[in-house]
Amino acid sequence: RCMIFDITHLAKLYSEILTKLPLYPEVERSSLRLGKSVGESGRTERWYNPRIGRFLYARNPMAVEYPALEQKTASDWTTWMSGAPDECLAMESMARRSSGDVLIGGLGLGILAWLCAARSSVTSVTVVELQQSVVNLIAPVISHTKITITRGDVWQYIEQTSHKFDFVALDTWPDVGSAVQESSTAKTRAARVLSNRGMVRTWLDEIAERLVQTDLLNRSAVRARESGGAMLVEPRMVDNRACDFCGANPFIDCYGFCLECFVNTGISYAAGPDVAEKTRVLMLRASSGELNHLAKPYPEMYEYIIGKKQPS
Repeated sequence: RCMIFDITHLAKLYSEILTKLPLYPEVERSSLRLGKSVGESGRTERWYNPRIGRFLYARNPMAVEYPALEQKTASDWTTWMSGAPDECLAMESMARRSSGDVLIGGLGLGILAWLCAARSSVTSVTVVELQQSVVNLIAPVISHTKITITRGDVWQYIEQTSHKFDFVALDTWPDVGSAVQESSTAKTRAARVLSNRGMVRTWLDEIAERLVQTDLLNRSAVRARESGGAMLVEPRMVDNRACDFCGANPFIDCYGFCLECFVNTGISYAAGPDVAEKTRVLMLRASSGELNHLAKPYPEMYEYIIGKKQPS
């Protein structure tokens, strides 16, 4: 069996976003390289649907080309930031709520700043970015009369500025887990710079809101604790279901989450020391290759059939 989603509407929106972006040149400076990534038609890509707060792994219904910022490592280049479908759709979700004076924490490729500045309801966009090398590379690309880029730490800026903003967008986290877990705290800290009708949004806000509303993290921890971590001792995969956090087909099912998210979101520790220890052992078994046979029915994280109904 396979997970089936029709992402036609997301593909259309993503295509529209790409046409709005500035022209990104191919430039290499020191340890950073600005270039392009290509997602071939039919290749499995991670998409994001903000309406339901979920990642969707789906085959590209068309070829996509998007900007990418790579960082040099000891032996190769690693993608650091990109305009991939999941990233652009998440940023568009934040941008469409923006108005008035906007504050953005984290420059990235400047996509969010550019999308906000393009809105007639937005008066100004102030971006605070910690790394000067990113500012040097991206600032010329997104030059706009509404956009001002400040070098610094956004939290220090928030503590020190007397300016009030109508919209604050925070995108400073290196991974999904950190962003979602720290969303509520970040909103509270940023509230001091809001105008009377101001709003704070964080990267992947919709996922954080879904998890809070459904209490999924706590419910999973309770299930794990009450069962004594039995699913961790005898791991299995479940057909036709996605991880409640990241959306990937779970290599190993851990009470509704994949193994990585079960650990990274802190569920295993919240379930108690016995469950945490069983999780550690399970991770060792998985990394050793002992459980590879569980993945054999799933050559990819997801195998989607775009636009068709599940066979009965």
